[in-house]
Amino acid sequence: MKKSSEDLKWRIIYCYEEGFKPKEIAERLYVSKTAVTKVCKIFNKWGCIDDPFTRRSGKRKIFASRDMQIQKIAYERNKTLHGYFMYQIGIEYSVEQLIFINKISKDERSVSCLYALMIDGFIAADIMEGSCDKDRFQTFILTQVLPQMNPYPGKNSVFIMDNARIHHDEDLVKSIEVFGCRVLYLPPYSPDLNPIETAFLALKSWLKKYRDVANNCDDPIYILFVALSQTTSSIFN
Repeated sequence: MKKSSEDLKWRIIYCYEEGFKPKEIAERLYVSKTAVTKVCKIFNKWGCIDDPFTRRSGKRKIFASRDMQIQKIAYERNKTLHGYFMYQIGIEYSVEQLIFINKISKDERSVSCLYALMIDGFIAADIMEGSCDKDRFQTFILTQVLPQMNPYPGKNSVFIMDNARIHHDEDLVKSIEVFGCRVLYLPPYSPDLNPIETAFLALKSWLKKYRDVANNCDDPIYILFVALSQTTSSIFN
């Protein structure tokens, strides 16, 4: 698995945390079992998806024992944030209020996908060729998602996003809050808290089941929308 995207590595970890075996993960995500085992081993040791002590191209970096200790502290801190987020969601919000936002791309040079998911299923999606920039993300939120939201504490009133840089836009957050909605961010390294990851696996399963249809479709964006329409709330049952 050369130059695997962070997206793919986190999906490996998500499946691993769900209890899937390396062989099952490899079959689901179309990667080698060796690659799955390597990513999981790094995550178990460091709490991240890349070995911080692997030599990379460019100027050599020298790590001391202090750096290793900092890495371990960061991992433990993330576990605390993870627990607090779960507590906050469970105490302050109902599942009907939550809308999860995520960007998924297999290869940003080909196709990128923006999704908005609620308990009943997907409420909005934008699938595009190439990578997604800040303007495209803002347009997706303001024109497709926000019109379906309600002021807090109504149904569909709380946005939940990961900590990707594209999601931290002050003007966008203000626009959402002016409408009366709230914005929450997932803790770092917490793809397991975003149900869109589960939905993505269901979408991939559909594409695998109907591989002949997908392979004979000239428009990859169209077939992704078809697969998306088949991904319903039943995936959470």
